[in-house]
Order: sequence, then structure tokens, then C-alpha cells
Amino acid sequence: MWRFVHAMIVIGAVTVSLAGFQGVAAGSQSQQTVTLQIDGMTCGGCIKDVKAALAKVPGVSVVDLTVGTKWVVFSDYSNARAAVTFDPEKTGAEALIKAIEAAGNPLSKYRAQVRDK
Repeated sequence: MWRFVHAMIVIGAVTVSLAGFQGVAAGSQSQQTVTLQIDGMTCGGCIKDVKAALAKVPGVSVVDLTVGTKWVVFSDYSNARAAVTFDPEKTGAEALIKAIEAAGNPLSKYRAQVRDK
């Protein structure tokens, strides 16, 4: 009798954990990635500011900023792009653009636009 009860408890625990895992897997499938063109960046500090601003937006899970290269060593900030993965149920491209533009300061005003969805 105790073996039967023990087996039922184990089966119940496995069923509950699998149901929770399916919920997590379903939630991760709703992620969307958008590429944003960012103008106005001039240095590595700008990259840090923009990345931090995007990371604070609710629903953002991954922020990948890339800049071009000039003369092998120097960065070309005129072609800066951010690939942002987010949950479209929590935020959208407009909120990401507002976060980038709000991260600017009087010396560096950032402008962003959607490049690829």
C-alpha cells in the first residue's frame, strides 16, 4: 500500500514539474528580436548608456550592440546597431526607441529607428 502511495506522489510531482516546464518553454517562444539603427553615439560610454537603458525596459532579455570598425583599431560609431530580444506582450519597438533617446545627454543626443524586425 505504501509503495502505491509513494508511486502516486512521485508521478504527481513529475507531472507538476513537467507542466511548469511547458509553461516556461511556451513563454520563451513568444520572444521577438528587432534591430535598431542608433545615431548620435560617439564613444564607448555611449554604448554603455544605451545598453543600460535598454536593459531596464521591462520584457527585454538580450541586448547586443555592434559598431563598425575604422582603420582596424578605431570604432565607427556612425553605424551603431542594437539587436534587442524582448517579450512583445510586455514592451514594443516604440518603447525601446524611447528608452534609447532618453539615455542621451546634452553632449550626445541619440536617435533610433527600426531597421529589421
